[in-house]
Amino acid sequence: MNNSDDFVSLINAVNYTLRHKFNRSTGDKVYILGSEVTMDEKGEYMALFNEFRVNADIPETARGWLWTHTIKMVQNGEVAKASANFYKFLEDHQLDQRIPISLSCTELPIAAEYDPKMFANYTFLDPNLALAELLVMRAEQRVNQTAHEKYIGWKSGVHEYMKECCAGGPCDKCCEGFNCTAK
Repeated sequence: MNNSDDFVSLINAVNYTLRHKFNRSTGDKVYILGSEVTMDEKGEYMALFNEFRVNADIPETARGWLWTHTIKMVQNGEVAKASANFYKFLEDHQLDQRIPISLSCTELPIAAEYDPKMFANYTFLDPNLALAELLVMRAEQRVNQTAHEKYIGWKSGVHEYMKECCAGGPCDKCCEGFNCTAK
């Protein structure tokens, strides 16, 4: 990842997330799914092809299939069929469920979220979510460096809010990552 304070990109966010948030017991293998261009080492994810073994189990001839049978269908509002087709692609190509799969086209997370139970055993990464998380992390780092006392006060307030949120009943994402007992 580029360590400059100002440079955060989608590709850097995916790279960072793959390196720091996933179990790497499968080594350096990852899947980057999307359009045919996205799934090719000449596409926008080219830098990741230098870092990881990308799409090793997916034949080149199959790389355009998702565009027609999943991505375009989501765009046309046929989400149920797109979801079934996406699952078929994963199963037909016997993608290892332990290997992270970057859903690198906006429509793929939509197809996967349509029936989350069907995809429960797969390890998905949403690049847009990874980018948002990295931007928040970078902002927190910068605020901590430039206004440490204010940052500590803010962080304390966030923790107090989360304790209060969890104490009162049904828990939601406000306390994700805090061993909440009020579920």
